[in-house]
Amino acid sequence: MINTQLNLSNMMMPDEYLKQYTRQYKPIHDDELASYKEPLEGDLAHDIVFGHRLKGINREVLMNNEHQYRSRKNTKKLLVEKVSALLDSGKKYTSFEDIYSDVSSMIVRGRPLTHLMAYDISLRIGARIDVFPHEFVYLHAGALDGAKKLKDKYYPELPIRTPRIESAKIKEVVTEFKEFSAYDIEHFLCVFHKQF
Repeated sequence: MINTQLNLSNMMMPDEYLKQYTRQYKPIHDDELASYKEPLEGDLAHDIVFGHRLKGINREVLMNNEHQYRSRKNTKKLLVEKVSALLDSGKKYTSFEDIYSDVSSMIVRGRPLTHLMAYDISLRIGARIDVFPHEFVYLHAGALDGAKKLKDKYYPELPIRTPRIESAKIKEVVTEFKEFSAYDIEHFLCVFHKQF
């Protein structure tokens, strides 16, 4: 008798997602992050908080640039002051986790930042000084949805914890990610969370 049941644990994520990410999304994401190193006119802290460093880019492709649209403008202005003070503090960061810890501890209008906002701001600050997530993949919003759907559809053994999971554990289960950086895994999960 032939077994006709699908074994989901042996199914792999479609290769076209990986190819599309590498071809279409990764170069734009890398360009955006690299732009935080360039001295441009304007306020760097403002650009880091608002995420508008690359002007005129196709907003549909660069999805992560619009995460903070839900936050009130006055809240973002207060946050710009805090980020500016952090940038001016002269603190030398050697790990992304230290940046994330400092940013996520910021209180604006009596409230902590969301995981997503803290991550985006930390990533932009880290890009300025070449300090990116390595040890952990941060899961929040779309990236968390993407990880849950990937687990449900293709990798039932994928461990999911918030706000972060060790990148080595993800790469052990999802071997297609072995060449991806931790921030590429997060970005991939966010970009494709509706397609899985």
